[in-house]
Amino acid sequence: RYTVPLRAAVGGLAVLAVLVGDRPSAGGVLVIALLTALALLVVEVLRRWGSADGEPVPDDAAVAPGAPA
Repeated sequence: RYTVPLRAAVGGLAVLAVLVGDRPSAGGVLVIALLTALALLVVEVLRRWGSADGEPVPDDAAVAPGAPA
């Protein structure tokens, strides 16, 4: 249900970490990128785990089941 805001928050924090860092090195940027990818992977795993039948839930499926589209 909150996948898109979580993805935006992870991306925003990654950008903020690069911008706030005082001239981050290539290694620092790589660590931030890896941590961001790991956080996005966790969000995706939790999104799939949260679905009842194990099938991925589309991002636009925020409406209640059975509700008119």
